[in-house]
Amino acid sequence: INAYKKKFDSDKWSKVIAQREGSTQKEILDKWSEITKTAQDRGTNVHLIMENYIKHRKIEKGYEDFIDS
Repeated sequence: INAYKKKFDSDKWSKVIAQREGSTQKEILDKWSEITKTAQDRGTNVHLIMENYIKHRKIEKGYEDFIDS
C-alpha cells in the first residue's frame, strides 16, 4: 500500500487543524497520539479475545469490558 499512497503528513495537517480549532499543534498531536494508543490497545484486546476463542472455544466473562479497557 505504501507504494501507492503518500505517507500522512502529520506535521502539515496538525498545523492546519490547530489553526482551524484555535489550539496548538502540540495539543492536536497529543490528541492524535492518545487516539492511536487507545485504538491499538482495543485492537490488541479484540485480537486476544478472538485468538483465545479460536484456540480454546472459550470466551472470557466480561469480554466487553476487556475490549473497552
